[in-house]
Amino acid sequence: MVRRMRMPKIGRGQRGAALVEYVMILPMLLFLFLGTLEVFRLFSIKQSLRIGVKRALPCISHWKDVTYRREYDCENIATHIADELSRNPFAPQDDVRLIVTVDPANLDVEYGQLVRLTAVAEVKLGFIYFFPGRSTVTIAEYADTFMDASPAFLDFDPNVRFPLEPEGITPTPMPQPTPRP
Repeated sequence: MVRRMRMPKIGRGQRGAALVEYVMILPMLLFLFLGTLEVFRLFSIKQSLRIGVKRALPCISHWKDVTYRREYDCENIATHIADELSRNPFAPQDDVRLIVTVDPANLDVEYGQLVRLTAVAEVKLGFIYFFPGRSTVTIAEYADTFMDASPAFLDFDPNVRFPLEPEGITPTPMPQPTPRP
């Protein structure tokens, strides 16, 4: 005679426990993964902004020097930042702005003195994931540079938003020496 063994009641009640634990932990793991990806994205865009602003700073401080602009491709200063952001697959390609400000006390300094300029690059981002009532985040990178003349002397308007396309000062041609016989 074959006798069947009955399963204890404790074992029958835990059959679906593993599935329930899995279902409860899965959303937390998903949020952890997606949050990590979002934080990586923000740090990546911040680093691209930093590199772009550092590349644009010499063009800002030499913005009236025509020779410098031609040699270092400074015709449109904001393109340095846009080029760097275009290399980043996480960064948006639009809604980037560069603001250069000057302390008002420095607008009337003598010619030849150094004036501090602050460049701020801003990017407005939305989150990658759709959430109801989601908002935007603004990432900004600040950098300082110096101009070796009074901004008033150079007709520098600190309230202008880049891309600035300055007219510049055209160099005066030097007279050629005449050869002596």
